[in-house]
Amino acid sequence: MKVFVLVRDLDVGGTQRQVVCTANELARCGIEVDVVTFYHVQTNQSFDLDEGVRQISLSKRGRWDLGRFFARLVTVLAESNPDVIYSFLDGSNLVAALVLV
Repeated sequence: MKVFVLVRDLDVGGTQRQVVCTANELARCGIEVDVVTFYHVQTNQSFDLDEGVRQISLSKRGRWDLGRFFARLVTVLAESNPDVIYSFLDGSNLVAALVLV
C-alpha cells in the first residue's frame, strides 16, 4: 500500500508534527509513504521524517503560483500512483479535492 500525505509545509506547528508522526508510524508498519509539501521550508526547527518516508516539495513560489504548482502536483501524483491521498487542513484538502475531480 502507498499513502500520499499532502500538507502545506513541514515548518513548526501542531499539524506538521501530526503529519510527521503519522508518516513515520505508517512507514514503520511497512507502508510506503510520500509526504508532499506545497512549500520547501529550510529552518532548523522543522520536524524530521524517518528515512523510510520520502519527502517531495512542490516548490510553490507564492500565493499565485498555481499553474506550475498544479502541473507539478499532477506529475508527482501520476509518478507516485498512491492508493490513498491523506491531506491536512483546508488548503491541502481543497487541492486534493480539485486534483481528484
